[in-house]
Amino acid sequence: MIARLKSLFRARHHVLVASMIVAMLGCQGQSKFQTALCVGGSHEQYAVSEWILPVGPQEFALDMDGDGKPENRFGGFVQAANTLAFFDFGQSVNAGLRSGKGVVLLDIQQAGPSGCSAVSVNLAMPTAVPPAFDGTDTFQSLLGEPWLTLPVTVSGAEVDTLPTSHKKIPDPKSLDLYLALGTGHLPFRLFEPTIHITKLPDGTLEGQINGTVKSADLDNALTVPVAKEVTQFINSNYDQPFKIGSAVAFLESTTESQNKCLVTPEYCCKSAPKTCVILPSEMRRSGLVTNGLSPDVYGFSADELRIDPNGMPKSGASFGIRFRAKRAIHQQLCPSGTFCRDPRISPTENLKRAWGTASSDVWAVGDAGVAYHFDGLNWMKTITGSGGLSSVTGNSADNIAVLDFTSKNVHLWNGFVWRRLTMDRPGDLRDIYIDPDNHLYGALFEYASGALLRLDGDKWTTVNTTTSGLYQIRTISGDLWIGGYTGLLLQYHAGTWINHGLSQTQLANTSIWGIWGSGNDDVWIVGSAGACRHFTGEHWDTNLLCNGRAEYKSLWGYKKDQIWMGDAGGRIRFLDRRDPNNVWQEWRMDPPAAINGLWGSRRNEVWAVGDNGTILRYQP
Repeated sequence: MIARLKSLFRARHHVLVASMIVAMLGCQGQSKFQTALCVGGSHEQYAVSEWILPVGPQEFALDMDGDGKPENRFGGFVQAANTLAFFDFGQSVNAGLRSGKGVVLLDIQQAGPSGCSAVSVNLAMPTAVPPAFDGTDTFQSLLGEPWLTLPVTVSGAEVDTLPTSHKKIPDPKSLDLYLALGTGHLPFRLFEPTIHITKLPDGTLEGQINGTVKSADLDNALTVPVAKEVTQFINSNYDQPFKIGSAVAFLESTTESQNKCLVTPEYCCKSAPKTCVILPSEMRRSGLVTNGLSPDVYGFSADELRIDPNGMPKSGASFGIRFRAKRAIHQQLCPSGTFCRDPRISPTENLKRAWGTASSDVWAVGDAGVAYHFDGLNWMKTITGSGGLSSVTGNSADNIAVLDFTSKNVHLWNGFVWRRLTMDRPGDLRDIYIDPDNHLYGALFEYASGALLRLDGDKWTTVNTTTSGLYQIRTISGDLWIGGYTGLLLQYHAGTWINHGLSQTQLANTSIWGIWGSGNDDVWIVGSAGACRHFTGEHWDTNLLCNGRAEYKSLWGYKKDQIWMGDAGGRIRFLDRRDPNNVWQEWRMDPPAAINGLWGSRRNEVWAVGDNGTILRYQP
């Protein structure tokens, strides 16, 4: 709920700063949200009531890359899972829908005076009670999830999105689907989706969705939930060896599995199927996910989608699924352009940091050793057994580390259980960071000195000593950046440590709390005393509107497009760097609470955490 909106014009900088005081309590009732692509016209709202899964790679297939061959790699994945008898995927997916989990909303905008039509798609919040799917259900769109609106052509009862005609798409459209699997779900992000809809005489819909998922994302997104579901399947059928025998033999066939059975026999499915665990790493080596959803269509280059069957190696997996949908009422929980709480959770702890690997894998950690995990649909609270957590980092969904600032222990998460490491040297550890090469670093703090540590096995070794204590570690384009007390900022580049000299010049009395960059020619830092600086690769910009305005505690950005900052007074500042007018927006917590952590996975997808149980998500 927006209580007040004001604007300030600063003539010196020719910049308009919008300041919005927002009550972050979760807005109830029907709010205005952006689904309209066309002017005028009517809206017909539906909710998917049934998924129809492909039984093989040729069913529901579509030519996704112009090579003249219809593809549906997802059908092959479903076929493999069903053949191995791990689970009945179709039954599980629709059981989830009937419970109100993973419902997709469709809004068909009929042609108005402008003559155009469109379809908008979004995920629904999981419902408290199972939906009736009889036309009377009211669904709220998932908090923070943007509506995807696509132009369509209408011919009688047939509605079709327009085919993609571009060979290169720098910022492809995407649609998130969550298909229920037992107690969890499988997240799929479909790029440049196409939708076909048939309106039936009884007022319901039948349709098909096709798209491409990034193969590089599938391992991280699917391995952990599939491993958990297979583990549950084996545990619940422990007394039926004929039913689980082939699955166990298939999955526990590696040296890693032999070591698991030796060290932790209770986790061994061959000898203890009732209590065993199939680790995500074992699932990964089995190839069920990576081979079942191996690349078969056009490629991705970073975030650019290239639709060219001959232009580059395949790095996308085709996806096709059919559905039935019935009339429903749509509402939006949070007004567009602001931050809101998820009303389903009520944390009370001071939360210190947010981090994730994807929008379906977000962590928030804080006091009392609590770690909240968001799986794309729901938040869940876990207890690590520590005194209080001040940092969280990782490089995959089953390789997470959190820092206990009370005991200085590090807790490692493998997708199933936490394992504690004990600090083997004195000092105050303030931050930890796992780089892309799987090295775990620690930032050691003492007022007059500090050190960058690296974990080798279960022991810490010193990488570099510093003249001030350290607060932050980040990797940007392969370079390590560390920041700390008295404005200390060092960059490890090409085997040499570079001192950026801020402690001797501009920030001698400043602590650096946040470092973020899209590249070594685009680095931002924030900290105490309102420190806000931007590095261009050649020099540091100091004449920034964000400078000197707050006690900054957190920082996150997206490419060279967006920068987000949180401060100790409960304010979040945002700059859309594509805006030539350099307009900063500001949101204020009511009541105020320090914003200690910011993290996001794509443009306009941002979480903020802070004191007094603050967990917020931005609603585009």
